[in-house]
Amino acid sequence: MGSNKVNYIKALPIRRALISSGVMAFAGLGDTILYPILPIYAKELGLPIIGVGLLLSVNRFVRIFSNTWIANFINQNGMKKVLFLSSSCAIVTTVIYGLGLGLLSFVIARIIWGLSYSGLKITTLNYVSKVKNNSGLIFGISQSIKSLGALFALCLGPLLINRCGINNGLFLIASISSIAFLLVFFIPRGNYTSQGIVKSKITFSLTPI
Repeated sequence: MGSNKVNYIKALPIRRALISSGVMAFAGLGDTILYPILPIYAKELGLPIIGVGLLLSVNRFVRIFSNTWIANFINQNGMKKVLFLSSSCAIVTTVIYGLGLGLLSFVIARIIWGLSYSGLKITTLNYVSKVKNNSGLIFGISQSIKSLGALFALCLGPLLINRCGINNGLFLIASISSIAFLLVFFIPRGNYTSQGIVKSKITFSLTPI
């Protein structure tokens, strides 16, 4: 009984790391599907074609400046709470895409997604960093799980949109992304305490994020 309990406790960081990667995979479906479909369906979504490049890049500019702030937010509020918030906002942004309300609503949604992505990525990496045994293997599996979300979106997303239409297709993808929110409930709680405020004079770098 004692050895089983020890093994269970040792496995908790791995479970947290892998489940959080699954959260990020499902939460990112709406963002991934935009890249192949937005240039084609811009008119149907009420967007000027000249705004497509802006919409596909604005979230990256947001992340350049948001990462430090999000790291502090995670330290103060906990990783699981931030995963709840980030995955929920990611689902909402996909719904906004499907509403086709025009350029301004898309820009707002992309800004929200940029903040959500920072929360998802930093939290997931934090969970992976807590794994002490086979950390390299778990990191590789974590990255593979996150990539499966993009693979799913790029392979099946266009088929769903072709069959259901752009608006209903995006709503359907948003409903699939809701799995991310549900997965957060399965992450075991951890006694992770705040590490204090992240102090840095550098708010961005030219390395990929």
